[in-house]
Amino acid sequence: MKKFLSTIIVLLFSLVLQAQDYQISAMNGASVDLPMLAIGKTNAYVTFGTNYYFYKFPLSGIASPISSPVRPDPDSWGPYNADVAVSKTDENIVYSSYIDFITEPQYHFSFRYVKSTDGGTNWDAPVDIETVQNGSSISVRLDVPKIELSQNGNLYFLWLTYANDTDTTALFFKKAGGEKIRINSINQEPVNSVSWFVKNVNGTDHIIIAYAERTHFYFRISTDNGKTFSEAKSIIDLGTTFLTSENFSYIFLTDDVNYPMIFVYNSFNSGGSKALGSRDDGQTWDNMGTVENSSNYFDLDLWYGSTFVKTINKDNNIYVQSSSNIGNWNASPLSGPINTQDGSAVGDFPNAQFLDAEIDPTNEMVYVAWVDNRTGNNEIFYGKQHIPPLTGVENVNSQPTKFELFQNYPNPFNPETTIKYNLKVNSTVKIQIYNALGKLIKNFDLGLQNSGFHSVKWNGTDDAGIKVSSGMYIYKIFAGNFVSAKKMILMK
Repeated sequence: MKKFLSTIIVLLFSLVLQAQDYQISAMNGASVDLPMLAIGKTNAYVTFGTNYYFYKFPLSGIASPISSPVRPDPDSWGPYNADVAVSKTDENIVYSSYIDFITEPQYHFSFRYVKSTDGGTNWDAPVDIETVQNGSSISVRLDVPKIELSQNGNLYFLWLTYANDTDTTALFFKKAGGEKIRINSINQEPVNSVSWFVKNVNGTDHIIIAYAERTHFYFRISTDNGKTFSEAKSIIDLGTTFLTSENFSYIFLTDDVNYPMIFVYNSFNSGGSKALGSRDDGQTWDNMGTVENSSNYFDLDLWYGSTFVKTINKDNNIYVQSSSNIGNWNASPLSGPINTQDGSAVGDFPNAQFLDAEIDPTNEMVYVAWVDNRTGNNEIFYGKQHIPPLTGVENVNSQPTKFELFQNYPNPFNPETTIKYNLKVNSTVKIQIYNALGKLIKNFDLGLQNSGFHSVKWNGTDDAGIKVSSGMYIYKIFAGNFVSAKKMILMK
């Protein structure tokens, strides 16, 4: 009976989350490049290189393709990869970066950005970030260039320059208005598999950048809004596996007290994508398991600080998964496909990475833009899907196979949040909540509990029943010999 009920629940869930997609572009045979997606509170924004078009439309989708998109820089000549970012507080403020090839007065490449203050209808004059003359170029690989507009309103850029005559690449970072900083070492090694992540920590941007030189992954981190970066530290050396632009990586700064740094990389020789975690600011890295067994390309996002959402192109269909354990997706069902015509999504990795995904934590949605060929031409399509529920939290057909503490939900929260946890065996349980100074403010002495799936609610009060102030708090579980902790934010 439990198995039957579980099957019915999954079927009902699939029906509720039935996807719908929308054709955005009307290129009618003209070139289409990797779409880059940004989302605001009410609108989605898509751009891509080659023809450098910009599309704005409601998050809910559009009735018909946009036949006359905006060109942010009408004077650009065949731009390469483009990117887009929108303000977290005012979605009328939109930035877009791109690489332009300029022929006069002499051949050169320029990495530029433009700004709109009316949601993308009109754009300011381009601003040059980096210009290189003939004989060198700015890399047009799929993982760069990048633009990021942080929650604190800071604008950041990341790009590669490539010297044709020496096969040398230089990875640069720059904060708008600041000086550029070289990230990789000054040597003859090619740089590949670039990834970065920006996290707001008590009002300051922490920026971590990962990159590969031949067989070796490194990272550097800034904790002062990109003014300075740490020395490069090793993540992993893959030995004889030479890393190229066909490899990809992700790096995250999480809210997980146990593993605040997570790194994900794909390696063809190892048969898929692996995850590593660091407990000690990147001094050492532990094997966290497998993110994806195949060479299928996926986009990976972090939801509420410790839940990972994977959007994957599998057999030219697009699916979504979620997991609180970056190295264990076996029990996470594929939700989708998002594309409504089977096999229409373009981009079998490693030939192309033709999708980009963004998540909206408030609405628990994944928004995706991809290249689709169902019309007979490559066009940009857009779709959305609810983030599938975490498995292993409330499953009517199983018992937990391990102890586990989950990220509270919602987070940030006001006035109440739920903390879920799994007990592998019967255990005496305590959950304690500490403020940012490490002072114990709330103690849940839950006594002996049976193995299974459990939760406790916290209403933002201390042991005296007094409401606590806004800020970061740490919650910790003690269950027998199992101890685990995570961070949460009360925001009033």
